[in-house]
Amino acid sequence: MHKPEPIVIIGAGWAGLAAAIELSHNKVPVTLIESNQQLGGRGRTISINHRETDNGQHLLIGAYSETLRLLKLMGHHESDLFKRRPTLLSSRTHKLPGFRLSLPHIAAPIHFIVGLLIAHGFSLIEKKNIIQLCINLRLINFSIKKDEPLLSWLKNNKQSEKIIAQFWQPLCLSILNTSAEIASCQVFLRVLKDSFTLQRNYSDFLFARHNIGKLFPEPAKNYLNSAGVKILTGERVKKLERINNGRFAIQLRDKTINTKRVILAVPPKQCLNLTQHITTLKSLHEKLARFKISPITTVYCSYPKHISLGQDMVGISGGELDWLIDRSSSNQPGVIAAIISGDGPHMQLSKESLADKATKEIATLYPDWPKPIDVSVVREKRATFLCEAGINSYRPENKTALSNMWLAGDYTNTGYPATLEGAVRSGVNCVKSILKTLS
Repeated sequence: MHKPEPIVIIGAGWAGLAAAIELSHNKVPVTLIESNQQLGGRGRTISINHRETDNGQHLLIGAYSETLRLLKLMGHHESDLFKRRPTLLSSRTHKLPGFRLSLPHIAAPIHFIVGLLIAHGFSLIEKKNIIQLCINLRLINFSIKKDEPLLSWLKNNKQSEKIIAQFWQPLCLSILNTSAEIASCQVFLRVLKDSFTLQRNYSDFLFARHNIGKLFPEPAKNYLNSAGVKILTGERVKKLERINNGRFAIQLRDKTINTKRVILAVPPKQCLNLTQHITTLKSLHEKLARFKISPITTVYCSYPKHISLGQDMVGISGGELDWLIDRSSSNQPGVIAAIISGDGPHMQLSKESLADKATKEIATLYPDWPKPIDVSVVREKRATFLCEAGINSYRPENKTALSNMWLAGDYTNTGYPATLEGAVRSGVNCVKSILKTLS
């Protein structure tokens, strides 16, 4: 029987890996090309000062159903990779009193309402306003007629400055990596709906037991190798050309791969660079050109091993930092990851100045802690796309105007923000589209 020709996937981030896994599971041969030496894209393990850590702190939740499904498909149990914790959101501030929200083990969405009722740090009137908004959202199925910036929508729905600053803004930054002033209300509401109203365990936090590379990229690599997938690392695609009969010639450093079908699993800018000479894709090019990027900065502070937040994560408001995450769950006791979401003046500081500023801010919140033994700054300048209002109007579909070219990436029209789950879902949706053409 004739063996089908491999589908070439350019890019081995989480979207490209998810597509490769799904294709391999469906017995479709794959060739995977990645410019870096390791797989994982913007969710990978790096080495800093001879210590392996993540290229930025990543947070997964129970609603990441496709990621968990693929891990199970590859033979991995959730409990081996994650510590599942019920939702606990707490805040430390430099100006206002903090708050604490813990969701009980009861059915969704009642668990969210009850959690708000017993939350500390908000008055009864403030709790009532949040709960009333959530009830109204459920009545309209978390959908608004026209997208707008989240901040203006919250103000129009009777959310006070304190509620926005201590509750909605931290959630928005953690979910969208975009400030509420410009963030897409519709994308935020979609995640809110899936996380807090569908199943109680969807709102759980999944804290990694290992570095990010061991959670998905390494299991994916092992699975794909066992499936016979050809993986080319350290190979940057120099040119992508359409040749005879609509086939593609993929030019690498010292060889050219000829293929019938291709998946572009690269960020919007790289996708535009590879395809801008293909006039059939003019509409796609216009969409890709509209995407903006948003950074995430992580300051890893290493303290003596006994130092701990006393919980997995704490939100910060009123200063430079947004979140503190205790890395004890990832076998790094004493390491605190301080996260700054999005752009800002901090991006202009030297790493040394930013490290000093972050550690001083932590010291004001935890004055009994000693000085850190070591501090490392990781700036992922292209961490996510900027999830601004109106973003869904120009997010492309997986299928392109070419019958043999598809896209996979968190920026495609998944309805989700630039998260690991968004990337995985895009890769899976991409393969579903491809399989229809092969049947």
